[in-house]
Amino acid sequence: MSQAGAPEADEAFDLPVEAAINVVPVWRVDSGGLRSRRGGIVDPEAETLDEELVLALADSVVTLSAPVDLSPRALTVLREQLPLPPAFDRSGSLRGHQLLELDAQGRAVVDEVAIHHHTTFGLLVRDRGGAQE
Repeated sequence: MSQAGAPEADEAFDLPVEAAINVVPVWRVDSGGLRSRRGGIVDPEAETLDEELVLALADSVVTLSAPVDLSPRALTVLREQLPLPPAFDRSGSLRGHQLLELDAQGRAVVDEVAIHHHTTFGLLVRDRGGAQE
């Protein structure tokens, strides 16, 4: 806290952990495989991930916070439906992160939550179901 009792800049934007999700976006390519933002091959069923791939995936992590980036309902949907690959937990750096599979155009629909990767703005999330909370 500052002397005047106002929160410091870092404190003002801290959100509780339960109000956010860390996602690792990957893109499905025409061959059917998954690729990282940097082009590395991603196998969500792998036992382990090599260090170079872990670093590339960690570099592309996106933290989505409710209600700033998505509705609380959309946060719940993503938490419940996006996979938590065991290799992510084993990697250390990606522990607790969830895999977000985008199509070749950078889009995904999870339940009624539409996600689009915009080259300038990053991940844009739209909750098409239920009322915004």
